[in-house]
Amino acid sequence: MEQYSARAGSRGRAAAGTTPSALPRYRCCAPRTAALIGLVLLSVSGCVGTTGHLAVASTRDVDLQHMAAAAPQHVIGRSCITVIGVVPLAMPNIGNAIDDALQQTGGRMLTNVSIRYEIRDLPFIYGIACYVAEGDAQ
Repeated sequence: MEQYSARAGSRGRAAAGTTPSALPRYRCCAPRTAALIGLVLLSVSGCVGTTGHLAVASTRDVDLQHMAAAAPQHVIGRSCITVIGVVPLAMPNIGNAIDDALQQTGGRMLTNVSIRYEIRDLPFIYGIACYVAEGDAQ
């Protein structure tokens, strides 16, 4: 029966007083690589903040008598921009987020609306910032 000796990786008979469990140990990755991966994962960030709540929101002409006529459908619309470093390439727009939500159903207004601002980024390198309009389209 072949056993591992106390010297890492050499085959032969085990030295006196050693156990066969004295096998060589291998690391997953170098400590610097693991530290770099950990630093990148810790630096990725995001933020979400509620901007406001509205009973009704629309970017179109609305007849309020039609508000109770149609069954509402829950929708989410976004208006997003890219941020390079700390410079936004445009500005997100709440109206565009509401339009995006309304286009999903062909509705004319949102009820029970929640408007929020979301940022997901790798600080000082790249990011995406969005206004999000969530509500019931009618």
